[in-house]
Amino acid sequence: MNVLKPKKCLAGDIGATNCRLAIIDEENNILKSEKVDTSRENPVAFIHNQVKEFILDENIEGISFSIAGPVTEGAGMFTNLPSQPRIAPDDFKDICPNVILLNDAVAAVYAEYTRDPHPNMVYITISSGIGGGVIQNDEIVYFKGTDEEIGHIEIEARDYRLSCGCKPGKFNHWEALCAGGVLVDFFEAWKVIENDTSGLHPKQTKDIFSAAKKGNKTAKRFLQEGFGWVNRQAFEKVIQKYQPEKIVLGGSVAANNQDEITDGLKDLANLPQVSFTDYGDDISLIGASKYLFHQLLTNAEKK
Repeated sequence: MNVLKPKKCLAGDIGATNCRLAIIDEENNILKSEKVDTSRENPVAFIHNQVKEFILDENIEGISFSIAGPVTEGAGMFTNLPSQPRIAPDDFKDICPNVILLNDAVAAVYAEYTRDPHPNMVYITISSGIGGGVIQNDEIVYFKGTDEEIGHIEIEARDYRLSCGCKPGKFNHWEALCAGGVLVDFFEAWKVIENDTSGLHPKQTKDIFSAAKKGNKTAKRFLQEGFGWVNRQAFEKVIQKYQPEKIVLGGSVAANNQDEITDGLKDLANLPQVSFTDYGDDISLIGASKYLFHQLLTNAEKK
């Protein structure tokens, strides 16, 4: 008896630093994968060549990319790369006719939604940056610009004035304060405001959390009154705006410091279920592949 093998696709998670490619079947098994540095010179041609070499003679149903940048009308833009190059499905149609592009946070929230569906849910990643994806009334929310994105929620940040960099004159966005890439800057600004003279000068974000776990009073206070205080404001705004039944957290800062993230949220009004993704770094890859297979099935049913 012939046993039908699960269909496969090529999923890619393309960031400004790394490009991850994987062959994933419709049962969410990652059959093979690779990770390479993203070329800063002609990145679209680089990704095209990597994909073509990676799939070799694989029989795939389609290609689905999650990218760290906005996706509008099916095409995306690498906002974190020089000249902000555009990437579109047509760039890969010579390899496969079925090509989809998704924002990486959209792919992530879709991965969580298909595993544990809630009509209204939010995925938030706290890593080198902060981003998020939203499902409302069982539909994906597509943000129209950075002003709508979760990482750019404006915080009433007392006397701080930390630039976000998303646009000129934008300060004190959630991402400008609590993202892993800038948390040391926020810590030093907080120390000045608090007149702290403890002498703790962390070089990396992980040093702050490590010092707190070892009992350093300054680090512990900052995680409660600085980092935790900002996170509380941001989560409160997310809950007010989207009224989710579930929030899923991911990203290295969140995954490695779960207690520090959740401790400041316990008494928030209307706090929904909060959990941490089990997909780890694969979440956007899994979401991209799930979305592709869903679209292919939907298109087949329409014929």
